[in-house]
Amino acid sequence: MNFIRELLVLPVSCLIFLNRYLKIFKNLELYRWKWNIGGNIDDACRYLQMYALEKGIEEASSMAEALLERQKDSAIASCMGFLNIRIKRSLDGAEAWIKKAENTETVNPQMLLLLKLVIASLEERPERGAIIEEMLSRNDLPTSYTLTALCEKAEYAIHQNDWKTPEEIASYILDIMDYPLAHWLHWMCHMKNEKTEDAEKEFNLLKKQVNEPRLSYYLGLGYFYCGREEQSRSALKHALQAGFDYTLVPPSVRRFIAAGNGFTVSLP
Repeated sequence: MNFIRELLVLPVSCLIFLNRYLKIFKNLELYRWKWNIGGNIDDACRYLQMYALEKGIEEASSMAEALLERQKDSAIASCMGFLNIRIKRSLDGAEAWIKKAENTETVNPQMLLLLKLVIASLEERPERGAIIEEMLSRNDLPTSYTLTALCEKAEYAIHQNDWKTPEEIASYILDIMDYPLAHWLHWMCHMKNEKTEDAEKEFNLLKKQVNEPRLSYYLGLGYFYCGREEQSRSALKHALQAGFDYTLVPPSVRRFIAAGNGFTVSLP
């Protein structure tokens, strides 16, 4: 049955690819066809993302609630949780979707782990470390989840004044693939160890892969972790002027920013 569905959905996948150039059909409709024909939960989530961005998250939420009740798959709740963060800048809204999934007793609960980690990280909750270790102990998560957990582990180690772990994690990731946050970790570690030339090399690699204003934010965060307050505030201010949204950054960073002369970010 799955094989037949894959055959049936293949023409729609081809249309989606061709529509990037031809722009004949509405992408939203194409993804709806793909989801309805193939029944793939990833396609359902992709459709919900596009629907929320085009029609509004409230309408998408109603659709997602019905789908969650029917399919009972945590991927739906994870998708909607991240949309609440992306569109509404609401961690409470994201957490509500975690509770909906848990109350519905959904399958694939591991798909909620990344959302839980993002919330714990942004709010600097004590369970952050436990979530990281759980994610890294599993072998049923997407690669993107594992990469995020590794970088979170490195950043969490820095909070504990452990600079060996982030350097090891950065090297481990870069041995497998070229990844911007691994270059950011290396840049910080080299800067902390006063390896100026190595730090400059990593920075040059980083700026090729990360655009403004996020680049300035990462620089400001790196200087912040290394105790270089003046350089940190300068980079963070540049990120703000370039349009970076500080609504969702860790409380310790927001307090640091708000304490800067002539540079304020509202605190909750």
